Amino acid sequence: MILSHAKISPRLRTFHSGGEAPVDPAALKVRRTRLFLVEDEKHLRGILVRWLTGRGYDVRSAENGEAAWQSLRGEPFDLLITDLEMPQLNGIGLLRRLRNASFFQPAILISGNLPAITPEKEKWVFPGTIVAKPFPFSVLIIAIEAMLVSASHWHPIRKRSGV
Repeated sequence: MILSHAKISPRLRTFHSGGEAPVDPAALKVRRTRLFLVEDEKHLRGILVRWLTGRGYDVRSAENGEAAWQSLRGEPFDLLITDLEMPQLNGIGLLRRLRNASFFQPAILISGNLPAITPEKEKWVFPGTIVAKPFPFSVLIIAIEAMLVSASHWHPIRKRSGV
């Protein structure tokens, strides 16, 4: 169905294209990308939530890994953005739990302490990337879009060893 040539029927409030069956406009609504942000710094979390929401993302957030774990188990998301160093459960601990529970959505790990990210810890980020704090907002958007594009081409066939 080609919607660029569609006629809108005000009476039915549906789309018609040629002889095809009417399509409900609500069914055509594109789902917003769901991001889950985990950041223990309240001020930064608030700024990022407002900024990402203003760019069209559906953003949920938590103040630490444990709170995120409780929320994420029952809430679908497309991409996780998590700080590395947080109280109660850090970013690597959260990613480890998610990967062990077969959640393989991409992740962006943000950290002001990149030397703390060893190869052992880095394996839990996959599929994902690491962004160093402080970062310009444009770098975060580039990372988000890159992860979403790569995730659309990556399908976990089986659990990776060690995950």
